[in-house]
Amino acid sequence: MLPAETLSRNVEYGFALGRNVSYLHGSYTNAEEDIAVTMDSDFSWNYDASAYIRFNLSRVFSIQPEVNYITRSTSFNEDVIIRGQDMRVDGRLTMTHVELPILLRLSNRDPIPEPPRYTRPGYSFNIYSGASIAYNTRSRFSGDLSGNVFGVDFDEAFSSDVRDQFNETDINFIAGAGVEYGRHTRLTADIRYKISIMDIGSDPEFREDMRFSTLSLGLGVIF
Repeated sequence: MLPAETLSRNVEYGFALGRNVSYLHGSYTNAEEDIAVTMDSDFSWNYDASAYIRFNLSRVFSIQPEVNYITRSTSFNEDVIIRGQDMRVDGRLTMTHVELPILLRLSNRDPIPEPPRYTRPGYSFNIYSGASIAYNTRSRFSGDLSGNVFGVDFDEAFSSDVRDQFNETDINFIAGAGVEYGRHTRLTADIRYKISIMDIGSDPEFREDMRFSTLSLGLGVIF
């Protein structure tokens, strides 16, 4: 059996919180009879959280499974035509996912001496890549619809559950880099880029090919 010290160095646990900026590639299009609505997306900021286990295969290589709770969204600020009337949509599509990534990490971290003894904390750097599967738990389109219909001004808020308009699962490619400070318990910071590798829309009649890309910044602790 492995000594407890060795096992603790080979298996580590961590968590992180972060912000992400996401963008929906492709436009939302709905055309039916005399209704024509086309909206192009814009960047939007969101939050995410993660917990993970790191299996250190060597000083350089490690495998890191994660469980992430992530919100991705995109905003729409468009002038549209609905039943021949000019209107303005200021809306936001928000999707919440539970995501399961598996990452391969490469690090320049120095090995912990054997037997363990006090050493000064230091910095280490890493790069990683992998893939994830994400489950869509919530999708909502909300905002304000305003305009002038037959000479009457109006401004109305709306909020709709649109989860059935999107696939339940999404597969993503992930790449990133990070820095850690400490010796045993360490502070972490990383930047991560993620892009969907499949169309997330479930209704091809009214939607073009839609894929999220996300840039995340995270801070955390590993021990």
